[in-house]
Amino acid sequence: MGKRRLIYGLMKQMQSFEAAARHGSFTAAAQELGVSQPAVSLSVRQLETDLGFDLFQRVHKAIHLTPPGRELYLEARSSLDNLERCVQGLYKSRRGQHVTLSCSTAFANHWFIPRLGQFQSAHPTIDLRVQTTDRDLDLHDDNADLSVRRGDGRWPGYSGVRLADDILFPVAAPSYASTGQWSTQRLIHLDEPNRPRPGWQDFFMAMGIETQELPPGLRLNDYALVLQAAIAGEGIALGWAHIVERPIAAGQLIQVDPAQWQTNLGHDLIWSNSADLSPQARAVKDWILTASTG
Repeated sequence: MGKRRLIYGLMKQMQSFEAAARHGSFTAAAQELGVSQPAVSLSVRQLETDLGFDLFQRVHKAIHLTPPGRELYLEARSSLDNLERCVQGLYKSRRGQHVTLSCSTAFANHWFIPRLGQFQSAHPTIDLRVQTTDRDLDLHDDNADLSVRRGDGRWPGYSGVRLADDILFPVAAPSYASTGQWSTQRLIHLDEPNRPRPGWQDFFMAMGIETQELPPGLRLNDYALVLQAAIAGEGIALGWAHIVERPIAAGQLIQVDPAQWQTNLGHDLIWSNSADLSPQARAVKDWILTASTG
């Protein structure tokens, strides 16, 4: 029992040490671990006492690893990385053969679901679970293997492949009766609370259209609802090209004006670098990439 208690204490001290070394700050380590700064400092001091040598040089409010401290930190990081890979591997094996794709409701409804039959024909044995979300969380928090994200292509800790460029243009139902300049008609706005998304004012600025004040319109907090309102004839919406491709082909929407705005962003399929994709997840990834070019 005494040895086990000693090991538990050492693990707690190592947690404080690793976080402090990684951040170069006791304060930042305390914030990450959810404890007080003095608690982290005391834990590291106790570890130094137990080991018999200093791990940090303390200069005013700054801390720097000593040579033994750096050696211990590198070993701690390697051990933690190996442990994380092991846990991720065990987690994936316990989940069985299913693959989880995290995406927006609009992508699920208007891009993936219309292609679902093709996917099932190509991979009838894969249990694919589409998980919609209104925010961009860590894939581990989402318990997802793959995710579709809008961004600049830089995904720290992830690998990513471009599915579609970020291209927007005005769309409406064929039955929507607009008169005069389309930019003065009833507009449908996306007010998404958790992710930055371009709005009509951004579009007008990009197109060089001067507007003193946006006309009144409908405001919705989910892009799938925005498109549903447009299909129902409630006004004009901004359409992402890769999302409205199917509704336009089906005659549910039309492009109101040839004006298009291509931003410097894109829509990427990403996956974590911390654990290898399962064979099933790799198959889903490859299928999505192929479908996005077809």
